[in-house]
Amino acid sequence: MNYKLFIFFAAVALIVASCTQEPLVELQQIVPVLTVTAAAPNGNNAPSSDTRLALTMGETAISTLWKEGDKIKPYFVQGTAIVEGTEITLTDEHLSDNKKNATFNIAVPDDINTANPYTLYCVHGSSSQIARGKILVDFSYTPFFPFSGGYGSVSPDTYYTPITASAEIAFGVPTTSLTFNYLGAMQIICFKNAAGAEVAYTEMELIQVNPADAAGFYAYKNGEGAPRYDLISKEVIYYGVSQGVISGSIWSDDVRKFSRFVLLTGNTMPATRLKVKIDGVQKESINATSASAVPHQAGNAYCVYALWNGVDLQLTDKDFTSVRK
Repeated sequence: MNYKLFIFFAAVALIVASCTQEPLVELQQIVPVLTVTAAAPNGNNAPSSDTRLALTMGETAISTLWKEGDKIKPYFVQGTAIVEGTEITLTDEHLSDNKKNATFNIAVPDDINTANPYTLYCVHGSSSQIARGKILVDFSYTPFFPFSGGYGSVSPDTYYTPITASAEIAFGVPTTSLTFNYLGAMQIICFKNAAGAEVAYTEMELIQVNPADAAGFYAYKNGEGAPRYDLISKEVIYYGVSQGVISGSIWSDDVRKFSRFVLLTGNTMPATRLKVKIDGVQKESINATSASAVPHQAGNAYCVYALWNGVDLQLTDKDFTSVRK
């Protein structure tokens, strides 16, 4: 049996197990729970979700719960070796009562020598792969996706919402506790169609008022691909795929939410407009958000409210009050 190590993420009873006919002691231990935490900013740097968004993006912390069916991909790094582990699929038995903690086993691959230290990395909520000697985590390479969750309680159910964790594993210490954290922030557009008829949309995007301003997040680059985050070096590279296109329709007087997860640059967010193709015609909002006073924070959701009245595309407050009477 290839299991050399079990890592637990919650307090469990110590179990000694053996497999088949050859004696094999599997190392297990009582460990702290694994907790996924997203903390809201505080003080004057945390505008509430009621902020009038013609001035700034509304902000709220992301609340995360584990659920049955969630998948966690482990990676192991030892010296120059980078090895992909077997993906774990959570079941209800893995979850704590409040769904904030999960307890499960990870088998260490044969290529990792547990007599020497190694590093464990785990990824949930996005695709990832080993490439170019890196562990690359994918961020969205499309415009905004339709969002089905409630704005006040955002969970990692949309596309490309990566949370990650890592731990150094020493020889003789066969356990660890991990705390997952978001790599980026969620951008949400709440879009109301007040045109009096159903409209078709495509190519929804946030664009800077001044392209020369330092960007607040890493966007898709034509010719270079989508941003990927390397868990080992903590650097961002562009790699791979072509940009997709999301399209659909919005009924008259309906409000639709769209979202994506972005990797932040650490810069403040510049003044931004909304651009969207409506019924085949490219539109830009007649007003813009102001530049943020501080950089956007990973683990938070930022919402822009937009109103289409058949003539103008406007950024509004959360009540979709028109800025042009």
